Amino acid sequence: MPEADAHPDHTPERAHAVVIRDGLHGAVQHLGACQERDLPALLGASLDVFDRAVDDDGTPHSQHHGRVTVLAHGGGTAGTGTRVEPGAGYRALCRLVSEANGRRRGPDGEAPVGVSRQRLAAHAVDPETGFPVLTVLLGLDSDVGAAMHGPRYLRPRTLFKEWVAAMPSGTVAVELLGPDTDAGSGVVVSHAARLLKLAREHQVPAILRLGPPASSPTDDGERASQRVVAAAGLRLSDLQQLGTDRDRLRERCRLDPVRDVELRGTAPDTEPAEMAGGLLAALREAGIRCAPRAEEEHVPAIDVDARLMRQAYRVLARQAGKGRVALFGQYPEQPGPGTGDPSPEGLLPGGLVDSGDGSAAPDAPPAIGSEPLGIVLADGLADRVPLQRGHLGLPMSQYSRAELDLLGLFTVEIRGSREQSVIAYAEHEIERLNPGTVLPTVLDAVWLEEHHPAALLAGRCEFGDLGQEARQAEADRLGIELLPAHVVHSAVESRAVESQAVESRAAESVTEEPAPVRLGLGTIPGLSGTDAKRIVAGRPYASVTELLERAGLSRTALQRLAEAGAVRGLAGGEGPELARTLQGMDFRTHAKRPEQVQGQLSLCLGAIP
Repeated sequence: MPEADAHPDHTPERAHAVVIRDGLHGAVQHLGACQERDLPALLGASLDVFDRAVDDDGTPHSQHHGRVTVLAHGGGTAGTGTRVEPGAGYRALCRLVSEANGRRRGPDGEAPVGVSRQRLAAHAVDPETGFPVLTVLLGLDSDVGAAMHGPRYLRPRTLFKEWVAAMPSGTVAVELLGPDTDAGSGVVVSHAARLLKLAREHQVPAILRLGPPASSPTDDGERASQRVVAAAGLRLSDLQQLGTDRDRLRERCRLDPVRDVELRGTAPDTEPAEMAGGLLAALREAGIRCAPRAEEEHVPAIDVDARLMRQAYRVLARQAGKGRVALFGQYPEQPGPGTGDPSPEGLLPGGLVDSGDGSAAPDAPPAIGSEPLGIVLADGLADRVPLQRGHLGLPMSQYSRAELDLLGLFTVEIRGSREQSVIAYAEHEIERLNPGTVLPTVLDAVWLEEHHPAALLAGRCEFGDLGQEARQAEADRLGIELLPAHVVHSAVESRAVESQAVESRAAESVTEEPAPVRLGLGTIPGLSGTDAKRIVAGRPYASVTELLERAGLSRTALQRLAEAGAVRGLAGGEGPELARTLQGMDFRTHAKRPEQVQGQLSLCLGAIP
């Protein structure tokens, strides 16, 4: 948005509007910028309108009524003459956008953003008072506007009558596109004139905007209005009515960022630590390891076992309650109003809208990352935040975390943590090796390193995203022997091996050496989890031949095992002998694991370093 001093002719009558395709992405940023510059703000969404229809043969199909602009009405302020309660228009627009973005997927798997005309009509009035809270602008992209390009006037008139009949009184207006210069296109003038005549015929308000690249000063707007009214064969009073309709709509849709949207720019009323504590308790009660992370500004963050992120979001949704929680995601950087296109649909010149640089409307709203970053909690969330379908079937906020903060809503970032996965795994290892061990209420890596280093190392080998050199370095630091993965001795996962008592002759005492850790088959690069499970299930093995027969391994899988040294000690498992085994075997016979043959099995080999 241009700075106020960039407009020497700035008056309180100027207003800045933003209309966003398929939602309200970035709307709070726009409202905040208008508030900083003391400019009246208008807010709307551009939505497709669909209805179900039936062909003559009974076949159902979707009837498209085109795209319309929906503006929210502001609450009652001095001089506006409106009886709308503060926030009623903004709440209705949020709910409408959420419904449009929550359509069920069709047979083709697609879920187009849009709303039926019946539902649009329902949202357009306050259910408690019956007063209009939204205005629907029928313009070029509506079915009426598209039909106006045809040679016949009957079709657009019929479509317009359908709109007037379907929508509550006082919720429909016509948007005209005027010529941007005195030498503007005759086609543009003719189209606007026909729409204006239609509006006057049905006593519906009409407003005119200029197409790009006009800077939309008042003089240009007046000249364009004169040309359209003249082309329509209307009178001077109709020219004056255009200005009256514009002014009335501007006042009706003027939003107060504080009264209508509850824009605060402050921390939520609820103490963040208290809210986060309740979420942590719910996660722990569900058996999900988690820990609070140091707060960033006033926004808390929770580290969660990375393996259980999906489950964690479901637990948090249940804890918050229906209608009180939504996800927020990763958003692209959004330019501020006036940089790029502050009015994507190019609304209304002549003192109603400052359209910035007049650039064209975007083809699509900003994409939200598919993976959530955290959750937002609030009572009546759907009245304050536009939502769309998100991860795990949960709603996703169209606002960024920064915008949610400006609304004073409580947000908490949920981060998948490998360290929490490591600690949970170490806890399971301790229970396996030493059942009944009493652990601290809050288990952390420092305590594990001091009391159960082997369990900690097993967890880091399994979930720490470490390469072989890093694993060995960590084992050396902890003083733990790290044993290689082997088809005879390894489980699928890395595990601490039961420690053995060792006699010390000098001290004539028995000490316990730290338990070694055996790497799991799952740590072998390129070996699938399915192959690892088959190897464990087919034991014991005395030769590579037996390994192939019982585990049904491919040549590639055997090569991966050999490269990791996981078949050393087996007959045919080393050097030239292994190479001959690979060359001499018909791997097509081992593509599928055969049924286990009943009978004597070969002896298990001893410990293999």
